[in-house]
Amino acid sequence: MEDPVRALPPLSRAEFARRGFVVLRAPIISRDYCDLLNARLEKLLRGEYDVPGGAPDKVPAFRTETRTKPGKKPPPLGGPSSRTLQVINCWKADAAFAALVRSPTLGRAVAEVMGWRGARVANDQAWGKPPGAAALTFHRDSPYFDFVPAAVATVWIALDAMTEELGPLEYVEGSHAWGDGRVGSAEQFFDSRDPTALLYDAARRELCGNQNFT
Repeated sequence: MEDPVRALPPLSRAEFARRGFVVLRAPIISRDYCDLLNARLEKLLRGEYDVPGGAPDKVPAFRTETRTKPGKKPPPLGGPSSRTLQVINCWKADAAFAALVRSPTLGRAVAEVMGWRGARVANDQAWGKPPGAAALTFHRDSPYFDFVPAAVATVWIALDAMTEELGPLEYVEGSHAWGDGRVGSAEQFFDSRDPTALLYDAARRELCGNQNFT
């Protein structure tokens, strides 16, 4: 399968080093390919893979209801639930996701802003957040990979039109340069009580010492 990622504009390594992220506002894949990925994600969640012998490393543990009347769509996955769905390593089970994850264009862009000679894929993750799902806690990715050296770059691609009300990904500018602060645990990713708790704790340690931070 051909590289589905469009030619990218030059990325500023200096901006990336200062802010900790860069934003590409123009779509990097076509609308048709985005629709294909959404359709394939639905198949993956239902356990339908197109890579012989392949399977994701993690899929949600729920029973899918496939019984439908002729001409009708299957019912929503997971039923009327606000549970966030996560699939890890879609590329192992689906050719369309594999072409995106292993895109040479994305690899070159990551290597460019990170100052690397090349880039390798650690994993891909697809997240589905239904209405009412808890916010993901502000966190760093690198401690959870446990790599040496710890340098990790994440590429976030929205497969739906994003508005502030939908809860898109947010970054704290410059926080990549903070000290260790608070790492937290995977169980805190879906802390509905206060998704900013780890963020504020890390900010207090880095920026404010023992002063109050609000």
